[in-house]
Amino acid sequence: MAWANLVPRHNHWERSESYRHMNPTEKGAVSYFLGQVQAKLAAEQIFGISTFAHYESYLEALGRRTNSSRPDFIGFDNLARTFVTVEAKGRFGKHPADHFVRTAKRQAQSVGLATTSATDYVYAQVAHFETGQWAADLHDPPIVGTTTVPDRSAVAFAHYWPSVSAINLQQSRSAEIAESMDTDAFTNTRSAFFPEGGFRIGVPEEIAAAVTSAADRLRSGKRYERGVVFPEWDEITSQRVDTDGDLDIGDPVSNPQLSVGNDRIVCILTATRQ
Repeated sequence: MAWANLVPRHNHWERSESYRHMNPTEKGAVSYFLGQVQAKLAAEQIFGISTFAHYESYLEALGRRTNSSRPDFIGFDNLARTFVTVEAKGRFGKHPADHFVRTAKRQAQSVGLATTSATDYVYAQVAHFETGQWAADLHDPPIVGTTTVPDRSAVAFAHYWPSVSAINLQQSRSAEIAESMDTDAFTNTRSAFFPEGGFRIGVPEEIAAAVTSAADRLRSGKRYERGVVFPEWDEITSQRVDTDGDLDIGDPVSNPQLSVGNDRIVCILTATRQ
């Protein structure tokens, strides 16, 4: 969806012609999606965040629900020294009015998540095209009220599960076995090809197995218990990529075929449909 609605131009991203000619309802849906994408990009590129999950998915992993105001995302860096709480908004045109931003800031600070050993950032991020280019404004409200320390293992599970579950489902549909990606940086990677998009995604097998096992225990009705249902945080972060310069990812605009995240999730665009 991002490639269909954004075009690179002069080191920036601009709206595509198809995006411009959508009806208002379609524009609203795409703007929401692009706001979510931009939130992930900013968290990774600016703050070095590798584990980034929907807050509602985090609550679901813990067996909790809420109908109150809440942010969109929470996340950590690989060393658990930086933590973010993010409310993401997307706009088709110019920067939104002040009252819109104030509401987003209240959502970002509504749950009071923070840590005692990390640098905490709480902000509302607004994606817009006021100058014709895809821009990001980050608004930083203070943390308010009593803070609660999040469970990092549950955040890690919520981060990886969408990718792992999609791979598992696609493998079951196509009778495709888990396979390795033969690169210097990645071995023993569980992956699947998605022909409708022409790409393959992969997650290191150690992480995929741990996350799948955790999901199976949750589906069986097991209640959350720290260190029992979810793999320990160190077990996840120990699988961080170490390329030692062997893997040149390159500019994502000039080399869009390969993407390697801080979380070791790999996406490879294929030259031909399989």
